[in-house]
Amino acid sequence: MGEFDDERMQWDALDPLVLSGAKLEFIVAVREATGIGLSEAQDLLHRRYDLLRRERPQDFTRSHDAYWADFYS
Repeated sequence: MGEFDDERMQWDALDPLVLSGAKLEFIVAVREATGIGLSEAQDLLHRRYDLLRRERPQDFTRSHDAYWADFYS
């Protein structure tokens, strides 16, 4: 498994994926950048989603339920 360092993540490139609902693209990008496993990348998606939902709720175009409706992990 790769090393994950939150401080070195390129959130400017990743956050638009979270905001737009491109969950699989986010997971692929994070795994390629860090080498972390699928489960860890999914956990990171959930944590980043929660953070952005709190800090930037106006940037989401879908409700919480609609956002996760088509995502099974």
